[in-house]
Amino acid sequence: RWGSVDILHNNVGVSLSGGDAELLDISEEAFDRCVAINLKSCILAAKHVIPIMRKQQSGSIINISSMAAITTYPYVAYKATKSAMIAFTE
Repeated sequence: RWGSVDILHNNVGVSLSGGDAELLDISEEAFDRCVAINLKSCILAAKHVIPIMRKQQSGSIINISSMAAITTYPYVAYKATKSAMIAFTE
């Protein structure tokens, strides 16, 4: 509709508001919610935009992680998904 897809900016993140908690306290539902929001959404958005960008031979993808990935952070789902964003980007 707009002619091209120039930028995909993945800047998502939920922790406590998604039910994140320390390892022994987190529920499976909260973990799944955080993974879906923080990681799965970014991966699937990239999956769908990359073919378009390749066809037009241009475009940029910007993935935002967090310092929580490389520092002490007590909430397991946020830290794990932000670490995974770094690995995904690489």
